[in-house]
Amino acid sequence: MRESYLTVGTAATRREPPEENTGPEIGDTRTFVPHDLLDETGLTGYGREGNGAVTGVCCFVNTRARWARYEYEHPGGGKAWECFKF
Repeated sequence: MRESYLTVGTAATRREPPEENTGPEIGDTRTFVPHDLLDETGLTGYGREGNGAVTGVCCFVNTRARWARYEYEHPGGGKAWECFKF
């Protein structure tokens, strides 16, 4: 059984385990469920059509604060961003 890994916030989940003491690099990809597609009862809005998972590309890394921003295509159209601590 595969576990979920929490991101910052209370609802979004990572689909991959956290890195071992190394930060992500620009261009790395990550699959996750965006925070805006979730509520207390599960997937909402555009996330209802599937599992809500998207694949984002790392576009910014803040090594001092240990977080990275991932850009992805939002299921409703347009680009969106999600940040993760590492």
